[in-house]
Amino acid sequence: RLDWVPLAEVSPRLVAAVLAVEDRRFHAHPGVDPLAIAAALRDAAVGRGRRGASTITMQLATHLDPRGSTRRGTWAGKLAQLRDALALELRYDKRQILEAY
Repeated sequence: RLDWVPLAEVSPRLVAAVLAVEDRRFHAHPGVDPLAIAAALRDAAVGRGRRGASTITMQLATHLDPRGSTRRGTWAGKLAQLRDALALELRYDKRQILEAY
């Protein structure tokens, strides 16, 4: 783990780049992005391969879960990640989640 850096000390360009690459709709969803999940399921159904649908909040939930790395790639792990992401969004605002990420 790295030292904590307050979001105010992070370059706005870096924040914008992270959001553009990792979670374009970060400010528009409740921790889980149904559009990204639907697109990933669609791509898998038509044979386009795997596509990521995890939001920044979902990724943070996995990083905070001591069992996160062992549950990756399983349906149970994905459901736990969804549940935990929604719980994070109920407790913290977007700025706090982005800072923790």
